[in-house]
Amino acid sequence: MSCECDGPGFCQRHGIMKSVHWWHLCQTSEKYFQAWEDGRGPGQNLGQGSVFTPVSKEHIAARMAICENCEHYKKERCVKIDLGCKNSFKAKVASARTKCPEGKWE
Repeated sequence: MSCECDGPGFCQRHGIMKSVHWWHLCQTSEKYFQAWEDGRGPGQNLGQGSVFTPVSKEHIAARMAICENCEHYKKERCVKIDLGCKNSFKAKVASARTKCPEGKWE
């Protein structure tokens, strides 16, 4: 396997926001890629006090399906929760600590 991301930002596969440096490592270093695959890479398993606690890939897909059929979803963004960046929206959909402002998912 190898990295499937097309650039820095939220990595849905690994459940983290990847900087340019982390994205480059995922693309070029088998060691780092495997660490992320195993759930022990940089930015993963940050502990209980973590700001970002990811949900499962299945949960993300279910949330996205709801969002894609919502009147507030425009151009890969939710106008109710987006901070102007497609990646921030994807991170919110993947976070266990985020809820839909319309109550459509938790």
